[in-house]
Amino acid sequence: MKHRYLKGYHKGLKLYGQSADRLQDRRLRDSLGQIGLVVVEGMNDVIRLNELGVAAVGLCSNQATDEQLEKLTRFARAVASNRVVLLSDNDDEGESGFKDLLWSLAERGLDVRLA
Repeated sequence: MKHRYLKGYHKGLKLYGQSADRLQDRRLRDSLGQIGLVVVEGMNDVIRLNELGVAAVGLCSNQATDEQLEKLTRFARAVASNRVVLLSDNDDEGESGFKDLLWSLAERGLDVRLA
């Protein structure tokens, strides 16, 4: 089932959950310090991880755009000590897209791990 996005929301340009206001939550700041920035595919994943106290952002896809790569890199460097954890959906498309994402982020000098 496809998600409908608000008019004006460009999913290829943004990361779901990228708002800096979320970092006011002590649990999320602790998560960034201990785990790093968790990157997932979907919005529901971000919402659930947020409830568990894990700082995550979503691509709203299984592949990242150049704009999203730039944002992930800046965000990881600024608040997650260059650490990124990739948590793809358990399907062939998700794993394939996140393999490419792993290489792209590693080339940018980030410490990237698979969950």
